[in-house]
Amino acid sequence: SGGPVTLPATCSVPLTYQTDTLVPGTYTLDAVFTSGDTNYTSGTSNTVTHVVAADTTAVNLTASGNSLNVNQAVTFTANVGLAGPAGAGALLPTGTVNFFDFYNNTTTQIGSVTLTQPFPGIFWAQFTTTSLAAGSHTISATYVPTDGTEYPGSSSGVEVVVITKIVPSITWATPGSIVYGTQLTATQLNATASDPNTSATVPGSFSYNPPACTLVHAGALN
Repeated sequence: SGGPVTLPATCSVPLTYQTDTLVPGTYTLDAVFTSGDTNYTSGTSNTVTHVVAADTTAVNLTASGNSLNVNQAVTFTANVGLAGPAGAGALLPTGTVNFFDFYNNTTTQIGSVTLTQPFPGIFWAQFTTTSLAAGSHTISATYVPTDGTEYPGSSSGVEVVVITKIVPSITWATPGSIVYGTQLTATQLNATASDPNTSATVPGSFSYNPPACTLVHAGALN
């Protein structure tokens, strides 16, 4: 029941009672008049039906990049939009956003982030990862509300992120001349592979043609 509204000494317009605390559902309402004058009886008005519907939400997902290398960071931002303006206090949308990755015909949850309000009226969750394997990833986000009766959950569309393997930089200085009859060794077969971004050495092995220990003919050899 709502709180009482005191009638002024002279009342010529309808009285209004306003609240924002009704949870979603159907309500049958009436007004009860309590007489303050013994010459008048108290009474109850006719009833009215009032329906309170839950707000709707929509998730918009974006990625900081859609074509990246292995181990490169990518940030996914899920904005949770509301059909109407948010209220205050308990009426603000709360909950979490779960992030999913469809990769190699399997869907895996890769993150769960608490919904925050970085700016008035803006509700989002951000998830950053560097662990996506090489290949095509289909990312989606689902909003899971704390109170589903106030703000129901919703899911985003998808963001496709393609992760490619890093192409190493291969360096092989021109080998020095050797004396005929000398086998090829690491002195000549000394190519290196490095990360083009960090210059770090990439582990692995090289196959040479001709291979090590080969006795090459006199003259130039490519």
